[in-house]
Amino acid sequence: MNILVIDSCHESLFVGIANSSFSKLHGGKRDFDRYVTPLIGDVMKMAGLSFGELDAYAVVAGPGSWTGSRVGVVSTLGLVTANPKPIIELNTLDIIGYGTDKSVALYCYGNQYYTKVNGEYKFGEIEDVNKYLTMKPYIDKKYLENLNKMVLEKFGKAEFTIPQNLTPNYIADFEPNKKR
Repeated sequence: MNILVIDSCHESLFVGIANSSFSKLHGGKRDFDRYVTPLIGDVMKMAGLSFGELDAYAVVAGPGSWTGSRVGVVSTLGLVTANPKPIIELNTLDIIGYGTDKSVALYCYGNQYYTKVNGEYKFGEIEDVNKYLTMKPYIDKKYLENLNKMVLEKFGKAEFTIPQNLTPNYIADFEPNKKR
């Protein structure tokens, strides 16, 4: 199976083919909108695939970087418009905590975190981050392993999202002029 995976919710941008070694990671500036399309092209070329050979698209819709979440979602919607395939929507907190029942926290800003506790997603301050399973602000090997497992599991169960329902997962309601 050939599933194109996009994750732009972090300090780095990941594009890859699930269950393969064909992937690219872009770190540095968060101007992912400039890099996502070329990285998709690079990964497809590395894998020797045409878009018609893809079985699905997978995208991490958030939470994470506000703009990054939108870049991944919009890129996926553009791909689906040009080459209709099923969409697998993923949640960053579910990926971090994959295979465990531990509470999960993802840093946002200040003392604010996205959290998942007992299956409930929240945004706000937490007292002791050490009580949570967390990740670095960049994508690491464990995160990519969990991402790959979740993509394959959701594909196997045909857990797909229709394009009209694919939106960035912010968890929190942000006010445009709120000072951080």
